[in-house]
This record gives sequence, structure tokens and C-alpha cells, in this order.
Amino acid sequence: MWDESKRDRYGGVDPGLFTVDDEDGKDDGVCQPFLLRFEDERDLAGTYLTSDQLYFELGEYPYPLPSNTISGMGFCTITPGETETMLDLLENEPEGHIEPESHEDVELQGDPVPYLPEYSVDSPEDANPESHLEAAVTENPSLLPEFLRPDGAAICRQVPISPFKPRDMDEADVCYFTEDTIQDGTIPNTVIELKNKRAGKAAATQVVRYLRWLHKRLGSEADEIDVYVYAPSFTGTFNGYIPKEFTDQIQKVDFTGRRQLTLSE
Repeated sequence: MWDESKRDRYGGVDPGLFTVDDEDGKDDGVCQPFLLRFEDERDLAGTYLTSDQLYFELGEYPYPLPSNTISGMGFCTITPGETETMLDLLENEPEGHIEPESHEDVELQGDPVPYLPEYSVDSPEDANPESHLEAAVTENPSLLPEFLRPDGAAICRQVPISPFKPRDMDEADVCYFTEDTIQDGTIPNTVIELKNKRAGKAAATQVVRYLRWLHKRLGSEADEIDVYVYAPSFTGTFNGYIPKEFTDQIQKVDFTGRRQLTLSE
């Protein structure tokens, strides 16, 4: 489980498994890091393109996307729209091809250790810091209430929902993209803002900024987007920061799975 915390918290146990030094003093096993294996179903192995090719195409969208706001990020998950654009360029307008074969001998020290969610946190309350919570629910959506799980949708993390800005661009923690695409799959169908502490004014005003921008860019199409704030609890003043026009679109969900609209009291 990649939790983006300090590396010195970890000590090796079995090959591929590490223990984390946390507050309970137990020898908690975690699986960190992990590798992803991709299957090449389009015979594109070794095909490449230039960054300009991709960014020229993505420049058609009048809002930032994960791949063109990657500066300073330790990771980048891209939207289905960006993925399809990239695959289409690789398939139809490649810059070139490099033989993907290697004559180097590769030997594993043992059998690969599969990734298992059981080595991650058992509940959202156990995740710390907030980036750990984002990573945990991304790799194991069963930590979320059933109605908040992706159900086959593509998952993206840290998706910019903001106008272009030099810094401090608003990025949604977790987004789902369904087959019923919005703007070619570059805009999420569901936005989830995660908090590992009580959600108050900062969380409320952040999701309001998301919706103001989405409605400015998409008009009535933005009404189709579901927005959730998932947190252990909410301040009594949270609802007061949600304008009336967004009260039906923003839902509060606490860690028990209880959800409610942000209706002004």
C-alpha cells in the first residue's frame, strides 16, 4: 500500500512486505510498494509520441487536466479522455517505434507477492495523513459505503477542477468517470472530497468552488455531476457555507455511511 508517508516508518519483514512503525506498537504488515502490470491489447508496445503531440490535442479543452498540471506532483493519474487521446495518437500518429525487446537476463529472487487489500488499513479512521486516505480508498473502494463505490467506473485521483492558475489549483481528491462521459471523459461524473478530520468551512467552500467552476464551464450539464464530502463528522456550521443553488448537489457522508443533503437549517 503506497501511503506517501515518510519512508523511515517502514522496516522489511518478508520479501515484498514491510512493517510500519505506528502508534499502537504492533508489527503491522503492509504491502509497499506495488507494481502494476499492463496488458498490450492494441499491439502498441515500443510505440512512442512526443509530449507536444499530446498537449496540442489536450489544448482543445479550456480547463486544466491532470497530465498538463503534473508539475510538482509525485504521481499523476489521467482521465479516460486523456487516456483515449494518448492511445489514439499512439495508434494513428506515432512519432516512432523502439523494439521493446531486451537481451538482459531478469531473475526474480522469489515468487511475486500479489497485492492484497488486507495489508492496508481496515477502516477510513485508520488512514493518516489525508493522502493516505485518498490512496487507501482508491486501491480498496470497499472501505467506502456501498453507494460511494465506483461500480465499474474509472477512478482518478487529484483531478484539477479549477481554472488555470499559477499555483494552489483546486484538485478533487477522488473522481469517478462512467461510460456516460462528460466532455469526452475529461470531466468526472462523481467527485468525492475526503477528509480525515471533521469537515467544516474549508471543505464546504472547496466543493462550492468545484461546482461554481463546473457550472461556468458546462452550464446545465454540470447538474449531472454528483459531489460528496466524506468525513468522520461535520461542523454545525458546514451547511451555512453551501449556497442554496448547490444544496441538492452536495451530499455529506460520515464514516458510518450516513448521508444527508446540505440543506440550510
